[in-house]
Amino acid sequence: MKYSFDTSAFINPWRNLYPIKVFPSLWGELDRLMNQGDLVATEMVLHELEHKDDELLQYMRQRDFIFIAVDEEQLESVAEILGLFPRFARADATREVADVFVVALAQKHNLVVVSDEQLPRRGKVKIPEVCSQFGVECVTFLAFLGDIGLVL
Repeated sequence: MKYSFDTSAFINPWRNLYPIKVFPSLWGELDRLMNQGDLVATEMVLHELEHKDDELLQYMRQRDFIFIAVDEEQLESVAEILGLFPRFARADATREVADVFVVALAQKHNLVVVSDEQLPRRGKVKIPEVCSQFGVECVTFLAFLGDIGLVL
């Protein structure tokens, strides 16, 4: 199985749940998956991470090979997604712009999306809803850990 990580799948574990200082073996396993090419992210995730210059950003910059550049094929998928979910990406947004690219990358490369976003509140469109509409599997970070057989 190969995975397309959303920004929340890096931020929430790193900052809130499984900090590297407490769970180094978890981050070692993520490194292994990154090095194998089984854990990737759109370059737009890195751009979102750049909004806060912290240890997570430095960690991810050292693993910049996982970030896949947006290409024409992904842009076609982005257009298709926004055709059905025009509020999924706001034109005036300066943050949270990666979501549509996360789904597009997964759709085009048959990847499982890993995101800690919850189903939407009224009026908001979130990754799990869009993935469901486009037949893209979406799991939380905790479910991802189960998928890869990692027991903490």
